[in-house]
Amino acid sequence: MNLKRIHRWTGVVTVVVFLLTGAYLRWRFPGLYEGNESIRYLFRANHIYILLAGLINVGLGIYFEAHPAGWRRTLQRIGSALLLAAPVILLAAFFLEPPQAVPERPLTSAGLFASLIGMGLHFIAAFFRRGK
Repeated sequence: MNLKRIHRWTGVVTVVVFLLTGAYLRWRFPGLYEGNESIRYLFRANHIYILLAGLINVGLGIYFEAHPAGWRRTLQRIGSALLLAAPVILLAAFFLEPPQAVPERPLTSAGLFASLIGMGLHFIAAFFRRGK
């Protein structure tokens, strides 16, 4: 399993999905929000979160350096699983949550926390790298 390649391709595909969701918003607005600005802002925010998840994966796919073994490698794998899940969760949030126009957005929160925790685990693994 080459996590570097998986992150890179996940990121590229997610950025393409970001462009497609942007086209979707352009063609479907204002019908999607029917004058309700709250819904409009929720769609736009979720749209940007998809880009965030994509760029994080592209960046990690460019610079990823796997630890040979041990607890740091375990942290990397858990962090990578979270970061690879984040775009899928955020894409689901993009389509499911804004039309409800409620402040509670569990999918969006889950996707953003997956990104935060995933990057945090990668940071910890890199910070405690031996010989650096």
